[in-house]
Amino acid sequence: MANVYDLANELERAVRALPEYQAVLTAKAAIENDADAQVLWQDFLATQSKVQEMMQSGQMPSQEEQDEMSKLGEKIESNDLLKVYFDQQQRLSVYMSDIEKIVFAPMQDLMLKKQFGNFGEKSRKVRVKMRKSGKHWVKSVMTQIGYVILSRFSGKEKSSKVQTTSEDLSRTKSLLAS
Repeated sequence: MANVYDLANELERAVRALPEYQAVLTAKAAIENDADAQVLWQDFLATQSKVQEMMQSGQMPSQEEQDEMSKLGEKIESNDLLKVYFDQQQRLSVYMSDIEKIVFAPMQDLMLKKQFGNFGEKSRKVRVKMRKSGKHWVKSVMTQIGYVILSRFSGKEKSSKVQTTSEDLSRTKSLLAS
């Protein structure tokens, strides 16, 4: 039986070797070497962060903020370097979405078994329907777990519900650092 961690590390190396991943790196380097693109990129990140904070607090952007975001979007679309970067990101995200579906299928099966009993025809049909619709509860769960792990690394613990060993944390920390 193959070691799951070895397979995960092999997958990580394979993703880094993808031409789409390399294209994102190249596009990112081009942005970093262009002052105008870099300013737009920083504006985009600041706006994205602001919008996420608003959404988390249940607020909606004002009309003025929406207009600013629209203008920023137009500037980004007119910048060839940023346009290429986002196009390459989109291509890479197709691979990542497919990989996510494959990797998290066992977790989805476990949840369906809990909801529907044995892996009969009914649970198989639901699983297929969920995959086709793109609804993946696992993604949000894993995102939340990722936030908890990252917050522990930064010293800002947000939740004490996730129990991990120091070995798990050091392994995760080394994977995140590489």
